[in-house]
Amino acid sequence: QEGLEAFETANHARGQAMAQRALAYSHYDKHDFDAAVQAAEREVGLLQDLGDKRAQASASLLLSALQAEVRKPDECTTAAQQAAELFQELQDRKGEAIAIYAQVFPHLLKEATSDALTAADEARAMFTDVGDRTWEARTLWASSMAHAQKEDFEAAQGKAADAQAIFEEVGDKKGTATAMLVVADMHLESGELQDAISVAEEARQISRHIDYRRGQAAALQRQAMAHLDKGDPDKALSLASDARKLCRAIMDKQGETNLLNTMAHASL
Repeated sequence: QEGLEAFETANHARGQAMAQRALAYSHYDKHDFDAAVQAAEREVGLLQDLGDKRAQASASLLLSALQAEVRKPDECTTAAQQAAELFQELQDRKGEAIAIYAQVFPHLLKEATSDALTAADEARAMFTDVGDRTWEARTLWASSMAHAQKEDFEAAQGKAADAQAIFEEVGDKKGTATAMLVVADMHLESGELQDAISVAEEARQISRHIDYRRGQAAALQRQAMAHLDKGDPDKALSLASDARKLCRAIMDKQGETNLLNTMAHASL
């Protein structure tokens, strides 16, 4: 904040933009997402005034991600589309592909699954062209989420497994764990409870190894749900309680709310 004030006093627009970016990250780390969005919006405006299209595109991507965090799909889409247009002008195909990928999530928030799949497929084709396997895997994971929303569980599991294979190939452990959680979800939907528990446990171990606590909590929640379906509410309650502690430690309010629901069902 002091740095921002100094740049404002000096009428240094570039410095102000940099300070707003730092503030956005700081607010994000504190889970003050509304303040993070406001800082990101100010950064985009400053960079637009400066005419720096590349920096503006990057800032618009950050703004899009933050709008998704506060569940504002229309604003998220607008920021991502602005980024895509700027990257296209710059002839930056990877940047454009990332901006198209960012549009998957507001579509999912609005349950527009066909649009989500179209965006994921378009982005994946571009990532394949530029040879970026990590981003290719991320689009497969996004597609698996869309198929799951459509309740096409076989397709969702297939896309998640494909994503997992590429994440393992490139050594992306967080990506691997995230893809495995979708596979665990599909086992739950299919009533394959022991398979869900096993896959979730593997995802939990990977997440623990890299200190990815949101992944650990998500894995424990899947295991809790499986044990609840197996008729073991005590085990489910214990696992959900452990997961809730992790969510509380990282200030994941949505995750904590979901776990409270699971714990309520286990207590019945």
